[in-house]
Amino acid sequence: MKIFRNLHKVTGLISLILILLFMGSTIYAEISGNILLIQKVKSLIVWRGLFVLIPCLIITGAIGFKLAGQSKNVNILKKRKRMPFIALNGVFILIPCAIYLEYLSFQMLDSTFYSVQTLELCAGLINCILIILNIRDGIRINKIKKSLLS
Repeated sequence: MKIFRNLHKVTGLISLILILLFMGSTIYAEISGNILLIQKVKSLIVWRGLFVLIPCLIITGAIGFKLAGQSKNVNILKKRKRMPFIALNGVFILIPCAIYLEYLSFQMLDSTFYSVQTLELCAGLINCILIILNIRDGIRINKIKKSLLS
């Protein structure tokens, strides 16, 4: 069981770091105004980043549900409520935006590109906040468990 808890923590942290890296790289590329850098960032996110991020998110969620079981702990219930939104946001907004932006970056950086880019950054920020809240609640759960064991 301890290996699952550790894997849950590691894949959750990797997921958060990757999302922050995607957002930071995107913002840096946009500020630079370098079209080649924008294209490179968009390509790396789609063709490299998503292949790491998606499995990490799936593993984190699956282990989290397994570890939570039928618990009625308020912090676990909060995490359980956030997870479907994180997943739906990723599947229906973030992944399609990333793929479409990668395509658009090689076409024309026009108002469509920047509208989709804004949507992606906002949705990414929301997922970051929700993941951070889940991490916070996970830390609270561990503190409660430790205090009960001592």
